[in-house]
Amino acid sequence: MGDIRVPSIDYLSRDFDSLRADMIAIIPFFNPEWTDRNPSDFGITLIEEFAYVSDIMHFYIDRRAQNLYLSTAFTRDSVVELLKLIDYEVPGKSAAIADEQFTLAVPLSGNFTVPENSQVKTLGGTGVASVIFESVEDLEFTWESLTSNATATTITIYVADTTGFVAGQTVNVRDDDLPTGEDKIIDEVVNSTSFTVTAGLINSYTIASNARVSIVKATVGVQQGETQSETLGTSDGREWQLYQLSQTPVVEGAVKVFVTVGIITTQWTEVENLAESDPADQNYELTRSSDGYVSVRFGDGTSGMIPPSGSTITSDYRVGGGTEGNVGSNKITQLVTSLTFSGSPVSMSVTNLLSATGGAEAMTIDDAKFFGPRSLRALRRAVTEEDYAVLAQEVAGVNEAKAVTRLPVVIREIDVYVLPSGGYAPSQALLDEVQVYLEARNTAGMTVYTSGPVNIVDITLTFTIVMTKQYTRNQVEPGVNSALANFFSVESDVELFGKNVNLSDIMALLDRLEGVDHVNIDMLTLDPATTYQWISAPTYPATVEHITPLNDLDLIDQTLSVEFTADSGGTGTDDALYKVVNSVGVTLLSGASLDSTYTLSDGSLSIQLDSFAALTTPMRVGDLAEFRTSQYVGNVEIENYEVRQQGTMTPTYEETD
Repeated sequence: MGDIRVPSIDYLSRDFDSLRADMIAIIPFFNPEWTDRNPSDFGITLIEEFAYVSDIMHFYIDRRAQNLYLSTAFTRDSVVELLKLIDYEVPGKSAAIADEQFTLAVPLSGNFTVPENSQVKTLGGTGVASVIFESVEDLEFTWESLTSNATATTITIYVADTTGFVAGQTVNVRDDDLPTGEDKIIDEVVNSTSFTVTAGLINSYTIASNARVSIVKATVGVQQGETQSETLGTSDGREWQLYQLSQTPVVEGAVKVFVTVGIITTQWTEVENLAESDPADQNYELTRSSDGYVSVRFGDGTSGMIPPSGSTITSDYRVGGGTEGNVGSNKITQLVTSLTFSGSPVSMSVTNLLSATGGAEAMTIDDAKFFGPRSLRALRRAVTEEDYAVLAQEVAGVNEAKAVTRLPVVIREIDVYVLPSGGYAPSQALLDEVQVYLEARNTAGMTVYTSGPVNIVDITLTFTIVMTKQYTRNQVEPGVNSALANFFSVESDVELFGKNVNLSDIMALLDRLEGVDHVNIDMLTLDPATTYQWISAPTYPATVEHITPLNDLDLIDQTLSVEFTADSGGTGTDDALYKVVNSVGVTLLSGASLDSTYTLSDGSLSIQLDSFAALTTPMRVGDLAEFRTSQYVGNVEIENYEVRQQGTMTPTYEETD
């Protein structure tokens, strides 16, 4: 048989039609007598079978190749495994956290503890299931005597009240055994004589002999979820033992592992990576599969101790997470756990004064592709501002973080502002988690401060929607409201810290909506954002309200300070006087009183400071507040430590001519 000329191969032919056409095209090179191309021909049938199988094979070959690279990977399994190569664990669901206030119905005559994992829940209702939360640590209610003899005792009280103080009211009592500047919070005074609190924050009062105090109101962090206890198995003494927790989703940071040898049970310590553990370290690490299941891995005797052969391995872990835990304030009001004191039931009320935040669904593939490589910027060590922000965002429940170095730089202090998932105000429990996480990776000598956004800036927008013909307001308005709500949402895809609100952004957002011909912006400004520096009552910040733009002068774009020049005298009435000074020290208003409206001398603003009747602390001479305004119509600048939210939206709808 002579040499057969084989046609060139088209390597781009990978689908059924291309493969079938190529195989039919080369028939004459191998079998010139085969001329029947009818689909009913048996040879054509075989070609089509080969093309079909080859198409499937190419699909899986391409699929495998795509999933070998992070940028093209599209299955969760592949993304999770690829990111493990750079030591990045794709987060699962995070659980919401709230600061829960526990209040005793009556004072107790001894120390009392609300134990860790005590359960509280939302009320629920028809078709709405209750959401269960658990306390993240023990909560202590202490009792003690202030006097040990039959004579009256003088104590110093840090007062947050201007009315008569009687038994049962909340006060801050100074404990002389504590270092200067540290106050012990006492929420109940029993068997005290009545006395009147006079003006001033620090006062001395004489109370009756044998007085005692006990805390009746205290706060602890609670996290959404329920704790599960499980026996994982028995150690066989092998290296790298792996045990999977049976329940999912597991709340990050809420897993405890115990190893029992005989009658001795020891809690082992979780570490990020066993590679950093010594042979005698009783450590373990957690791994998370793509389907959300968590496994406990022990060491090999070199990187972490091997559990002794025959020892029993158990675990307590919390199951929960997701956005369902982001409930509003005063929603977690049901105490589930039964509590007793000296054998008798304890009557308590519970509530969350602020919304629960931090609950989020498992990280998406797209987010994992972004945040995974981004984690390499910090490499587990915080040096730059960006490092601190990146590391803070690795904590479950943190939606966004911003780090700003305090000036001057030589003082080596940095503020890390945290925005939780599902809200604007992070709970103290979440801030504590971020603090611990950052301090473990902190640069030597640097002091870290964590807090929520300094200001949440309300954006005021007044605009006119001119609708295209044949559209009505009822058709257009839902789309406008939805677009604005998504634009200002805390869950939006844009960075929120320091993100300016530009006229062009609003115009582009509304112009592209169905039924909108064009948009006219009549006002885009911020509701004055206030930074407080109260001298006399730093733990009870007042609210400067009702600061209203008067006109559209550019002078409105400025920073102003309010300083109190006369206090209320401790009478419980708000007769404080204040002045307003601009950024260059010019007084624009003086001798102003509360609850009255004034126009600044430059004509830029009308201002009214509402009375502080709801506060428990009077204003003092020298108390300061600073607020910033922006121009009436223009781009709104947001500082690095601020986030913006939807304020007053005033639309008008008109038909096109």
